[in-house]
Amino acid sequence: SDACSIPKTPPVAKLLWNYREMKMDSCVGSICMELKPKAGYTACSPLVHPSRRIKYRKTRFEILQQLHCNGFISKGWSGDTPRVRSLYNPLDLFSGNVKTVKKALDNLVTTPQNNLRICMGDGFLLAHDKTEDNALYNEALGLISYIDESQTDSQAKEEFFDLVTTLASQILVQEKILEKLESLQRLDIIDADGAILIYERLRELCGDQADDLLD
Repeated sequence: SDACSIPKTPPVAKLLWNYREMKMDSCVGSICMELKPKAGYTACSPLVHPSRRIKYRKTRFEILQQLHCNGFISKGWSGDTPRVRSLYNPLDLFSGNVKTVKKALDNLVTTPQNNLRICMGDGFLLAHDKTEDNALYNEALGLISYIDESQTDSQAKEEFFDLVTTLASQILVQEKILEKLESLQRLDIIDADGAILIYERLRELCGDQADDLLD
């Protein structure tokens, strides 16, 4: 539909400390999405310890989610909230397929934790640690689609998130943003386990001077 099409005009980028304050001359407001994609690959380093080779099958994010939900580690953002495992899988986001990327974003909307925030102006439409302003959904929907006055706040909220994830998935794939990010992530060819082995070997060779060499 026209509401889900990506404009053909050249992209414009602005670097701001607070993206909620961003103003565009061509529109009456702006919607800001803060996304933390996490590592979009599984480990392939031969230096992974045999007891941790689950890393070859699961992403770091999935492993940490399981440890968090089982109470083995604590996440600073979670506080006293119930420990619910995220539905999000970074491999979906980095798949390069629009439908699969949308699935990843939809799962982030369902279980955002601290990995997804959406706001408009000073109001939050989605945030794990902020009060969401339900009255904003119709207004936000009006920026990217038509407003159906007969809709309830709940219906406007559902339609808004569906449109946002549809548009965002198209943009992320079309602009090759995630593809470029993954290519940088994959420069880590030794994994954390390999880094530990290198450090221990350096300690063997250099003793107490090892830390000075790393500074």
